[in-house]
Amino acid sequence: MSPRILLTTSRRPTRRTRSFLKDLAGAVPFSFKINRGKMNYDDIYLKALEVKAEKVAIVSVFKGNPGAISFYDVSPEGLIMIPPKIIISGVKLLREIPRGRMIKVDGIKVCIENYALRNVGEALSNIFSCEMFQCGLIHSLPPSISILHVGGSIENSLTLSFMNKYGLPIGPIIKVRKIIFNVDQ
Repeated sequence: MSPRILLTTSRRPTRRTRSFLKDLAGAVPFSFKINRGKMNYDDIYLKALEVKAEKVAIVSVFKGNPGAISFYDVSPEGLIMIPPKIIISGVKLLREIPRGRMIKVDGIKVCIENYALRNVGEALSNIFSCEMFQCGLIHSLPPSISILHVGGSIENSLTLSFMNKYGLPIGPIIKVRKIIFNVDQ
């Protein structure tokens, strides 16, 4: 079983960011979505302990759209930021994708399009505590597995998309502007 991941937003999310979070929660198994409201980081930490979450993902807003995703480990000392921080240039919500639909998922795998994306794939498979593999092997997976497809290139247009084994979208498509592995930046 993957770790339970608490998903939330920055303080004043837009409708689009809340919709993005809902789509993300549907594609990430064992996730728990909360509305942040006036919660500070200590409150988020306490909520993560309450729901027995091992990780927290916070989606921040930039110019009315999802702008970044930051990941945190839930440790006895509090929330500790872990890499990568994903800076988003754009998202496509599930309702905006033809043939996109939410399904019940019971697992997740990270699939990389090429070897050059290995670092990104390894970081994401660490976040979701799952296996990473080359995309050609997805047909051997059960239909209830969410596949986080890492495609494109880090220099130009990296894309993260959630799909089932048949290649149908089951979550948002995230266009990545930048991935920060040094979380002190």
